[in-house]
Amino acid sequence: MIYKNYMPEYELVAAVVKSQADLQFILHKFNNIESVLITEEYENALPMCDTVLFLDCENMDVSVSMYKKYIQKAKDSCKKVVFSKKCMDFLYGSNEGENTAYYTKNTGEILIPKNGYIKYIDFPAIGVMGLGDFCNKFCCEVEVASFFRDKGYNVIHFGSKDFDGVILEKRYPEFLFKQEYSITQRILGWNQYLFELCSREKPDLIVLGMPGGIMPLNNKILNEFGEIPYIISNGIRVDTGILCSYFYEKVDQKYLTEYKNYCKYKLNCNIEWICVSNSSCRFNPDSEESVLEYLHYEPEIADKMVVDVEDEENIRLFSVLNDRSKEKMCQQLYEELTESVSAF
Repeated sequence: MIYKNYMPEYELVAAVVKSQADLQFILHKFNNIESVLITEEYENALPMCDTVLFLDCENMDVSVSMYKKYIQKAKDSCKKVVFSKKCMDFLYGSNEGENTAYYTKNTGEILIPKNGYIKYIDFPAIGVMGLGDFCNKFCCEVEVASFFRDKGYNVIHFGSKDFDGVILEKRYPEFLFKQEYSITQRILGWNQYLFELCSREKPDLIVLGMPGGIMPLNNKILNEFGEIPYIISNGIRVDTGILCSYFYEKVDQKYLTEYKNYCKYKLNCNIEWICVSNSSCRFNPDSEESVLEYLHYEPEIADKMVVDVEDEENIRLFSVLNDRSKEKMCQQLYEELTESVSAF
């Protein structure tokens, strides 16, 4: 529902939810949805559409059989079927024979230059990264890409989530996530891949939504040690960055400054803005499981985070769910890029 205005090639006509509770939540959260059918009944929604987009959800393990039944019904009804990457991987895993019938992978065969150095990519890039899941990162990168597209710029957007291009996001090449390649090989391969893509498409701007968290949250929630953001940000110079954070009632400025410094020195990216999400997380240190519990609040909660300021460093906060705050950030980001990058 959040992204329905960012699908230029599609019109959202129906959304299928898993339960009555989900149905009531969406009806309460989104007031102006008269043109969209919200239902628990997949069979009621299917005749209305030409394309069915399957997304991942929490507790997908209880939904695999249901998903596959729905997929077969869509196929039998001659509907186009598209998936988020996470949904496809969960449903079919490495069963190539089964999943390629619906999902065309961007294999992006890894090409490592013989000279073994990073090629200069002379196009401005914005990095959007986060501390982990549910921190409004995807919303943020979509809003930034849409803002610049609306101004007439040719934007390449690599999404931290993959909706199979439904909202004009590009899919990262598969080799980026393959452990059989070393980090150095993947950085060089990503740089070569992006260099060739930019040579063909001549973008005005690249927006890089970085999958996963930038670093471990503690000794059990490791976020894969921020491996993917590290690879992405070392394959191209990122001109400016946005860090998406969880909500905290009160936070010491040193806490945010340390994250900014981490991004500057580890990810070669200066963080100019911090997006405060409407979610927080907590971890039970006595638990044997490496699991976070997420708490989701109304969007207005982000405006209530208090930063205990100790010096004159400018910590710029915004909420992507607040239209006024979001527009201010995008406009200032545009003005700063205009001043510093000749392409603008």
